Amino acid sequence: MSTRIALWARIALWGGYSLAAFAFVALLWQSAHAVQTWQHFQVEAAREQGHLDERARGLQQIAAARKELLDHPDNFLRFSNVEWEDRGVVNSYRELTALTITNASTFKLRIGDAAISWVDEKGGVAGATIFRAAGDLASGATVRYSKADETLESPTIAGALAPGKVSVTTVEIVDPPASVAQAPHVPAYPGGGP
Repeated sequence: MSTRIALWARIALWGGYSLAAFAFVALLWQSAHAVQTWQHFQVEAAREQGHLDERARGLQQIAAARKELLDHPDNFLRFSNVEWEDRGVVNSYRELTALTITNASTFKLRIGDAAISWVDEKGGVAGATIFRAAGDLASGATVRYSKADETLESPTIAGALAPGKVSVTTVEIVDPPASVAQAPHVPAYPGGGP
């Protein structure tokens, strides 16, 4: 396109054409520049839309992971090293004294409602006690909770029982994953919106 404009400019200058011909050539040059600018804008807009689409997909994945963690926290927590003591003098009273919890999610969280079932000598569930584990549990972290260091609160249960299944039904997400916390702000509307 620029070769044609240069050719018309030479013809206009050498041939002695009027100012109108030169204005026509200038108009052609401006329109060619406008087309190039518009094409550049379209390329940049498509690139930016790709970034926005990628970020939206990432946020959707994080929202889905968050919902899954809040709906089914047991799927993301691993329990081990469960310890208990018999607190009874005459009768048997069992009490949870320590346990280890591993957070396999991508979120830093705080344990909410938690319980341990207690089983009798025949393997049947005889009851359950609710316990409280204090403090935050970072993503991928393994933390030991115990009555000795006051990070675990648990009542006693009557009977010569053994610990059964540990379960957590609610958790609180303390922080979002680092990839979201460090991501730049993206306005809801291109250009900052209305």
